[in-house]
Amino acid sequence: MDKEAEAIGAYQDAIALDSNLVDAYNNLGLILAKNGEITEAETVYPQGISVISCPFDYP
Repeated sequence: MDKEAEAIGAYQDAIALDSNLVDAYNNLGLILAKNGEITEAETVYPQGISVISCPFDYP
């Protein structure tokens, strides 16, 4: 297994364990995009963005 495939698996495992890991979504998206898997990256990025809570969100 090449390093990028290993990293993809590791980020997917990390997200499965803790879905609040914004950096894992970002890094997974970067690797996918770099590998030309644009559709997959476009799916991952919004998931990571949805984790971020805006400090200006009020109840």
